[in-house]
Amino acid sequence: MDWLLWLVAALAALVVWAINESGHRHAVQALARLDERVAAGTQQPLAADRAAVLGTLRASRIGVDLFAALGLLALGMVLLRMRSLDALQQRHAQDLQDERRRLLGQLQVRTADLHELARHLQTVHVDECSRLARELDDVLGALLTATQLEVLRLQDALASTAPEVLARLDHLAQTIASGISLKQRIVNDLSPVSLSTLGLVPALELLAREFAEGAGVPVQTELQALALPDAAQITAYRLVQEALTNVAKHAQAHGVVVSLRAQGRQACVAVRDDGLGFDPDAPRNSAYGLSGMRARVAAAGGVLHIRSAPGCGTRIAASLPTLAAAAAP
Repeated sequence: MDWLLWLVAALAALVVWAINESGHRHAVQALARLDERVAAGTQQPLAADRAAVLGTLRASRIGVDLFAALGLLALGMVLLRMRSLDALQQRHAQDLQDERRRLLGQLQVRTADLHELARHLQTVHVDECSRLARELDDVLGALLTATQLEVLRLQDALASTAPEVLARLDHLAQTIASGISLKQRIVNDLSPVSLSTLGLVPALELLAREFAEGAGVPVQTELQALALPDAAQITAYRLVQEALTNVAKHAQAHGVVVSLRAQGRQACVAVRDDGLGFDPDAPRNSAYGLSGMRARVAAAGGVLHIRSAPGCGTRIAASLPTLAAAAAP
């Protein structure tokens, strides 16, 4: 609105200048005519010319005053309009700020609700997996073990019978042993037995050793014993487990380092390899593995960090709360 104010003021000044210049020009012409008559010695009365000059000057002054008043009136109207527009803009800006503050508050509430829901679902998932693992280990394990013992008794009792019967019993015993091994793998996938019986550090060492033997990739462990909540322990174990699985599938690495150390009041668990690496910002056909890691870590109250580049390996780390941080107000 500043440009409109300057435009009105310039137009008013231009009009005043034009009127003043016109009146001045007419007065000068009248005075010139009056001087010519005086110089010529005319006998015509000079009162009429003097009255004409005074009338022209008076008209010029009236015009100037009139247009000055009009300019001031226009300026006042512009100032009132600007004030009303400023007030309207301030109200609009305040309304926008209030709406932004309200939406931001709603977003924070929804985000907190989603985090709480994710934690709850993660807790329910872990509890359900633990319950299924216990039932499979107790009930199905007992049934398979009892069946295996019965088959062994039958083998002993029928040792003198036909070889075909013994071969069938031996095949049945091997099938039951395979079922027991499958049951153990399912139970371990649902709820790592080593984690619940040995603790986080021995479980990670066992996991790293099994990966090195199975994938043929040396694994170096740098593990510090830390007091973590149950949710953070299972999250750290699953993070290392999934990261090692990705190394075996995609990295083509020659070495892996698994670490667990204190980082302030947090625990940092990380898996670093010297494999092919990737661009974390590049679109991928499937990113559910990394998204699942991030969601799992967030549900445990932590933050996931991924650092990688093509040809420079990959480091996947998570900052998780310790028992001291969880107990702090």
